[in-house]
Amino acid sequence: MKWVWLACKRTFDFSGRSQRKEYWYFTLFQFVMLIFMIVIDIMSNQLFEHNELGLGLFSLSFLVLTLVSSLSVTVRRLHDIDVTGWGVFVNLIPYIGTIGLWVLLCQKGTVGENKYGKDPLASF
Repeated sequence: MKWVWLACKRTFDFSGRSQRKEYWYFTLFQFVMLIFMIVIDIMSNQLFEHNELGLGLFSLSFLVLTLVSSLSVTVRRLHDIDVTGWGVFVNLIPYIGTIGLWVLLCQKGTVGENKYGKDPLASF
């Protein structure tokens, strides 16, 4: 839970670096909460009729609320492997971009300081 809180606390911080734990625990939290919100949408009959995503009021609200946090932790994770934050836009390429971004996000961070800051593992 500490890693999720850290990612939320740094919502508007697009500089610096984030280690894999922070990124993946936050992503897991988002996934579990999204499933929970979809279940609430289904149980409360809040799914939108003509919504191609199949999302409802609660799940869509949750995604909007966590969008900036998700983007910032992804940018910081890319910084950890010495890749510019603009790399998040690779995700816009259907299928290949998403897989490519996931591969990047799974890589071990740069050991020691890089141009984006100090090694986040060194402080833990």
